[in-house]
Amino acid sequence: MRRLFLGVVLLVLVTVVAHAAVNTVAGVDARVEPGAIEVITDHEETDFMTTDSNTPYKKWILEKP
Repeated sequence: MRRLFLGVVLLVLVTVVAHAAVNTVAGVDARVEPGAIEVITDHEETDFMTTDSNTPYKKWILEKP
């Protein structure tokens, strides 16, 4: 019973982490509009995505102004 519970917990954790990794984009903002962001990734690709009030984001400041 203990092995089954541990297996289910590990499966759920792997699923959650994999889902978060698929929906993560990192890069430089190329264009910001109401409800949308265009991001240039580290691989020089451009991703355009829509946003809403539930979209989480982090702003990293790497240099002092």
